[in-house]
Amino acid sequence: METETKKHLFKGLAIAALSLGLLILIPIIGNIISERAKFQNEVVQEVSEKWGDQQTLYGPFLLLEYRTATKNAKNEVIYQREQALFSPLTQTITGNISTTTKKRSLYQVTLFNTDLLIEAQFDDQDKLIASLHLKDQTEITSKKIIYGISDTKGLSQALVLQGSPEKNFSLNNSPIIQAIPFLSVDYMVEEQLPTKVKLPLKLKGSSNLQFIANANTTKIEIKSDYSDLKYIGNYLPEQSQETKANSTSTWNIYQPLPIHTTSLANIDLSKYTFGIEFLELNNFYSKIDRSIKYALLFVGLTFIVFYFLENIKNLKINLIQYALIGFAIFLNYILLLSFSEYIGFSIAYFASSLSTILLIVTFTWKISKNKSSTLTILGLLVLLYGLLYFLLELKETALLVGSISIFIILAVLMQFSIKMVESHKSS
Repeated sequence: METETKKHLFKGLAIAALSLGLLILIPIIGNIISERAKFQNEVVQEVSEKWGDQQTLYGPFLLLEYRTATKNAKNEVIYQREQALFSPLTQTITGNISTTTKKRSLYQVTLFNTDLLIEAQFDDQDKLIASLHLKDQTEITSKKIIYGISDTKGLSQALVLQGSPEKNFSLNNSPIIQAIPFLSVDYMVEEQLPTKVKLPLKLKGSSNLQFIANANTTKIEIKSDYSDLKYIGNYLPEQSQETKANSTSTWNIYQPLPIHTTSLANIDLSKYTFGIEFLELNNFYSKIDRSIKYALLFVGLTFIVFYFLENIKNLKINLIQYALIGFAIFLNYILLLSFSEYIGFSIAYFASSLSTILLIVTFTWKISKNKSSTLTILGLLVLLYGLLYFLLELKETALLVGSISIFIILAVLMQFSIKMVESHKSS
């Protein structure tokens, strides 16, 4: 009896060591997933470069350039060029976003077109100049209305300032704020800057579209034919309505301290950004990467059940057969990855799981010729793969559901262990 107990103990330790040894396959599969995800990112980047990249819209702003006089050590007057940036009192952006999908190789890239109307209300020019505390308005050297677009090659048509007369924006070659490409409309020094600005914007881009809350009051209402959106940046929409066919997002943002500054080099516009991200429906790599984190659980539970059945049913399963079963479980992840690239995650998960379950169940029947043992393994694998799919589809509650499920499985295995001990005592 003692010899038999030691035999079971050594077998159990050997199976545990085998389970841990199989962990070497997890980083290998993880590297394959990372490599395939990298290929996808390269395709997305290639298409985006030709269509239009992620877009962030900056402005509109009023930019006043002026000169100040100082005296050096020799009492000589030196003039320095300064800039002052002013945000509007109110800013309203309305319009539509339409999306299209471009297929390249195995991958799909979501691209968008905007049809927007930007309207802004500024303070009176004299009030803005007065805030600079200049001795004379003749110190003003230039006046501009500027508008920044992170990727200007996405413009579908010229950016035109509506009014009487209309004025075309041109790319400002001198840097204004960091490396942001700004387009500008220049005014003569003697011209009066408009207080109301209206400009339509047709722009192409990919992945996400962001705005900045630079005005005292920023109101944005965007309608899109894309429903799977993620809200990014520093502000959430006040209202959002999403259906299977479209979505509407509305922001109402009050900014008590708008962007008025003469220190353009130190301004950080990123803290004012917000917008929408167009989630890739076919981006399954993150799900597969999450699924391999459960690999040890799958192998461990399957081996434990086989070990219990081996002792209860007096089966003879050697370590090589345990290893083959473990390899079959890990092969499921390779099948899932390769299938997903062609038929999508959900169908691929069903196909790869079914193939793996049939392979292991058939193998179990061949080595045991025991109907109850085979049905037990079948039930366990169906339960595990069904549970894993459910956890991968969940988000916030995945940890809660997973921990409860594992607790229940552990309780069942404890009952199996009691039955195994009783079986040995009776024999």
